[in-house]
Amino acid sequence: MRKFCSKRWLCILFGLIASLAGFACWQWRIWSPQDFREYQEVCEYPIGRELWFGHIAPGQSMDKIREIAPPHRTHQFGPFTESTYYPGGPQPRGLPFSSLCVIAKEGKLVHAAAGSCTWHRVFFTMNAEDSAEFAQFVQRFCEEMEKGLR
Repeated sequence: MRKFCSKRWLCILFGLIASLAGFACWQWRIWSPQDFREYQEVCEYPIGRELWFGHIAPGQSMDKIREIAPPHRTHQFGPFTESTYYPGGPQPRGLPFSSLCVIAKEGKLVHAAAGSCTWHRVFFTMNAEDSAEFAQFVQRFCEEMEKGLR
């Protein structure tokens, strides 16, 4: 009679478990404990899962995101639209410690990131040219706000 716990059976079992673990990591795009934590945090947002799994990608229309979930806050900086989401919905008072932000240029997505004090996830980022242009528009906006406060 063969032993059930022979080395061959243990190797087969270990190989099967390793294959299943590898498939699960590939399926959920989680490769480290930090990825797992970020995944849990990102899923708190209305569009978090769509971004995590790549259903929302650069170049897509901002209207598609608005169909999935309207943003909690939106700012216009020249041709750029910055839409922000907060976990649990809009924050009427106080300063939120985490947020998910998508930026569109002329209605097409160019940047998406989420973060908090202890974690940060960039899904896709704008090119250097767009980034410099966006920074100029934001700086101009801040200067106009500052003038209004005087």
